[in-house]
Amino acid sequence: MGKESIYSFHHIVPDELPYFGYKIHISATLTNYRELYGMVRPFLEDNRIAYKYIKKHEDIIHNFSVEETAAESGKYFTIYPKTHQDFLTLLEQLYDLIPVAYDGIYIMSDRAYRDSKVIFYRFGTIKMDVRYMEEGIPTLIGPNQEKWQDVQRSYFDLPSWIEDIQPEHIIQESYLSNNYLVTSSLSNKNGGNVYCGKSLRTETSVVLKEARPNVIYFDHCYKSDLRKIEYELSKKIDKHIAKPIEHVKEWLNDYYIYEDVKGEDFYEYAKKLTIFSYSSLSAQDRKENLHRFRQFLSLVDRLLQMIQYFHDKDLVLHDIHPNNIRVGDDDELYFIDLEHVYHYQSSPLVGIYNDVSLREWNVIDGKVADCHKIGNMLLYVLAKLQVSDGLSHEGDLLELLLNHYGISSNISLLIDYLFSEHATIRQAREILSAIEVTFFKDSFQLKNLEEMSIPTDIKAKTLRMRVQELAGDMSLFKESIDRLNGDLFKYLFHSEPSYGLDGSLGKLILCQDYSLPKEWLDYGLDYINKQLHANADGLFLPIGQNKLSPYVNNGSAGLIKVLIHVDQVKYKELILELAKGLRFEFAQFPSYHFGMLGIADALLDVCQLYSKEEYLVFVEKLVINASFFLAYNRISVSDFYPVWQRYMEVRHETNQV
Repeated sequence: MGKESIYSFHHIVPDELPYFGYKIHISATLTNYRELYGMVRPFLEDNRIAYKYIKKHEDIIHNFSVEETAAESGKYFTIYPKTHQDFLTLLEQLYDLIPVAYDGIYIMSDRAYRDSKVIFYRFGTIKMDVRYMEEGIPTLIGPNQEKWQDVQRSYFDLPSWIEDIQPEHIIQESYLSNNYLVTSSLSNKNGGNVYCGKSLRTETSVVLKEARPNVIYFDHCYKSDLRKIEYELSKKIDKHIAKPIEHVKEWLNDYYIYEDVKGEDFYEYAKKLTIFSYSSLSAQDRKENLHRFRQFLSLVDRLLQMIQYFHDKDLVLHDIHPNNIRVGDDDELYFIDLEHVYHYQSSPLVGIYNDVSLREWNVIDGKVADCHKIGNMLLYVLAKLQVSDGLSHEGDLLELLLNHYGISSNISLLIDYLFSEHATIRQAREILSAIEVTFFKDSFQLKNLEEMSIPTDIKAKTLRMRVQELAGDMSLFKESIDRLNGDLFKYLFHSEPSYGLDGSLGKLILCQDYSLPKEWLDYGLDYINKQLHANADGLFLPIGQNKLSPYVNNGSAGLIKVLIHVDQVKYKELILELAKGLRFEFAQFPSYHFGMLGIADALLDVCQLYSKEEYLVFVEKLVINASFFLAYNRISVSDFYPVWQRYMEVRHETNQV
């Protein structure tokens, strides 16, 4: 049922409601939502008004928290008036019912009614109909053929031909607008956005961190509390942070303004020095890898120096993650998110759990926990390895991967120490200074793997079999084809959460079992192909804002396989363009659906069908790297063996020509 399952629906009779119109939202806070429930629900029930509300406490907390989108947060009750006059009447009745003193989360997609902090309204879709859909988006056509689409917005918006019921807001002059110019948005989150800007007084770059009131971060801790803690702490630290400038309270929000740290995210900076940038195609490449790895170790020393600075001040960083560290243009390292920093011997306000921080580390000595997180971050940055449930040969696997690129190092000594029970940053620096780095002369070849004791009766899965594992329920798609309802098909197609085999592409493949009309198939493929994004590395399928995927399940490798399946001649040029983006040796993950093996298999298709033998070297490197993960049981033999076997066969065929 998806997100609708969090609501309790009442008195909704679709035939009595318009397709589009004004609707009313009642907001609340964690501390007053029960009181508002006691006022609002009896009124709606007594008058048999169509409405829904979030019924469970845990879902209310989620909606009121940073986990929700800014456009949806605070929508505790949603009320559906039957007519425009009903809408106006209900607004007045609710305004009289709810005391103006009641506070609520400001609903960003709506407009507040009069001076109420809990009564909001917006114009939008009231009941869905596929006839009013365009590319899966509810679409309203105006009297002069104007088009308005009801997409999720974090601001109030009306069709140009619909009149607002309140006078237009007059934008007042403000301290912020007189002193700062916002130039871009760095992040958009429900608890408050982060903006890049410029001081109009000094002409210097600044960062503005916004704090929205009443938005929960965790339990009874609000995001605004964390923003305030960060600002107050930053005034007491003189290096390795963005320097605070001032705190401004404007409208409903607080804004904390800092000097901008010009530079690069630690992860992106380090990628240029790690396995993600290495090549094993030539001896010269392998020597260059050695140079880059030594540069990486120098970066690690600077990282440990920064952590030691905070530990010497008895501060625990807690939320250690490569995205929270910046390498400045001045070569200094900066910790740019102090919201979770706490004083040693005290307890963290909120626990941290992410790619590099385990839950159990929230209850151990804070400085030791920081050491563990640095160890995990090094694994993560070097080769997207990570400890998730105790150290289990991660250091050994890392050293094997480094060997493949011509690097012999005992860096596992440092990583093992950082995960030890009594680790300190000072001792870690001493161990780092003694780490050995030499050239690894031997090379790995797949022919050395032919003696592996792998069951040879493992069969490769067909594309259809793999899609069935990924694509989910097909009943509504089948219904749309059986009824030849193209509007319903397009609505379902555009409602898929991704473009890949785990979404729209997968549905197209399985719909062929139900006699999918060719024009519908062409429509779907043309739409997906229009979404492709080109960058310096090639052509990719997007998987979200500013994210691209090369993988089978949701990215370019999967699209290559689908296009070959549908028409390998018609789509040849597009397939070859997509393949150009897969010319690399190492990816973040090793498996088939979501990793190097699936990419290798797609490149083997290109090699065989279009005689592109130059891709075989990348297939070989991808499979070799995947084999290291197989050696430590990080991938299944059933994923590895068919791709390895196929590569050996294609290589043999190529050598025979």
